[in-house]
Amino acid sequence: MADRPYPPGAWQVQLGPVSDFFFSPLSSNSFYILGNVVHGIIFGIMRSALPLTIALPFVRRLLYPFTAHFLRGPWTLVLPIRQWSIIFQTLHIGLTTVACWNNVFDGPFLLNEWDCAYSNRFDDPIPILLSGVASSNKWMQYCAYDELSVRIEGNSNSARACRLRLFAGIKHNHSLWQFLVQATLQLLREDREILLRRGMPISQSIDTPNVGELSDSSAVRLLKMLRELKKERLYVALLGPYTHWIRPLVHKKVEMALPNRYTDIKAVTVLCTLMRDSREQELQGVIQRDMSAIIEVMVLFLLEIEAFRNEINENPRSTAEAELRSGLKRLPVEESIGLARQVIFGFEMEFANKMLDQLSITYKEKLQQIVAMLQRNSMLSAETIRNLKETVIRKTYQVIAKSVRVLVESTVPAERPTIPTLPAFKPANNNAQAAFKIFHVSPTKRQKML
Repeated sequence: MADRPYPPGAWQVQLGPVSDFFFSPLSSNSFYILGNVVHGIIFGIMRSALPLTIALPFVRRLLYPFTAHFLRGPWTLVLPIRQWSIIFQTLHIGLTTVACWNNVFDGPFLLNEWDCAYSNRFDDPIPILLSGVASSNKWMQYCAYDELSVRIEGNSNSARACRLRLFAGIKHNHSLWQFLVQATLQLLREDREILLRRGMPISQSIDTPNVGELSDSSAVRLLKMLRELKKERLYVALLGPYTHWIRPLVHKKVEMALPNRYTDIKAVTVLCTLMRDSREQELQGVIQRDMSAIIEVMVLFLLEIEAFRNEINENPRSTAEAELRSGLKRLPVEESIGLARQVIFGFEMEFANKMLDQLSITYKEKLQQIVAMLQRNSMLSAETIRNLKETVIRKTYQVIAKSVRVLVESTVPAERPTIPTLPAFKPANNNAQAAFKIFHVSPTKRQKML
């Protein structure tokens, strides 16, 4: 990790104890001491006024059972002097708590400032990072992908050595590249399934009804349906005006649907970086062969993200907003509540779109880089497509040529390479022509042809 620059805030590792010792008491600890003093003075004034309040005839009956123990003892403002040891202990505990809190959350321990690097102690860190990639611990996965993305990025000698280590033995079945691709594609497919379910758990098997329920008469079934209908109407009558405030938040739905979005971003960054540099360092053509599966998973994930975004934006905001648009006269309180609902819903939509943009923008930029690399290396020419043996690669290139143009233009700047137009596929021989026909027919006809 010699080539990795120090992140922002790394100077606190060297000057942390000195700076925290001098600057913490001047900031938050001084505020804590001042707050305790003010709290003690306010408490003393309130307790001094309590005997006068208890003297009132009607108030005494209400407050005396709860405040009688405050009337005993010496004068309130003199009480801290007699209990100085307890006050000193509580002040010491508060100061140490605030100091530890500042050291943890203001130091270089944040995820965005300095991630954990746990492979520096090994001579060959790549297998260690790949074991973290395949770990079931999501935090371990994120740290492994993040460190791997830092190691393979750039043109330094260490970055080239890490990429060559990943490409070593790539023509064999059990290689580090195949292990990384399989683990990453499995992660992306699992997260896409979670997005398809919108974060909901996998539906369990439905219990079959008993024989008694099947043999019940229509009158018994009607009574059961009426009971359920009464429960629903009672719920609407009691909680109907408050459904807006007890509903699930929009950005919470996005968080449930994309729980591993940061890990997905790092995983896609690692694969796209390796595919971008594979043209110069990997001459076997294995990465070009696996490129189709990677691009297909990315395109499907991106399309599902955009579909989820459209689903969120198309939902009606609230009944209060509809009433405001209809122009009905309402009370000032109702209007203020309706405006508050609109503002809260606007914040929710903004947070939800930001979380979706974290993934969608990364996917669009990486897909554009791949398409630019393919065009730069003349991998989309008619001769290259004609000589390809796998029909899945042809289909993936066609998907990119049709869908990436629309998806990239929304966020990527105007200075982007032109997306090439694929020529019509013409099979070179009879075997390729037969494979092309089998690929484009229905599954039933495909079985008959095979």
